[in-house]
Amino acid sequence: NELLQTVLEDVCRAGPFDRALFAFVDPEHNLLAGRIGFGRTVEALSRAFKFPLSSRGGPIAVSVLKKHDVFHCGTGKGADWPTFQQTLGSRHFVLCPIEFDNTIHGCLFCDRENTKNLSEGTQQLIAQYRNTAAAAMKKSQAKL
Repeated sequence: NELLQTVLEDVCRAGPFDRALFAFVDPEHNLLAGRIGFGRTVEALSRAFKFPLSSRGGPIAVSVLKKHDVFHCGTGKGADWPTFQQTLGSRHFVLCPIEFDNTIHGCLFCDRENTKNLSEGTQQLIAQYRNTAAAAMKKSQAKL
């Protein structure tokens, strides 16, 4: 948990993002749920970040299931976007699925009010933070 918290703090400072959150898969309920966060109002984000891990979970769940990184700045199109934006209060966000051993374990989600597009370097940095978290989670599971 300490390493994951450090990653979240670094993401907020380096992004720069207002909030960062790790969401993990609850296999018993087939749900993606926010667990560990950093930033202002992250408690509200964590409570709201609950999506069925299926197409019913909207754009977040679909992106995680397809293992696609999303760097979204602006308004989304499609029926699910207004609901998603209202639920989480996020229009400008990054979503990086966390996968190891051919299994999805969760995602790194961060958002911000700044509407400026993310540079390629910032996108790569966020993906590296996700990879660091995935490696730490894998190492931690191997110890169990």
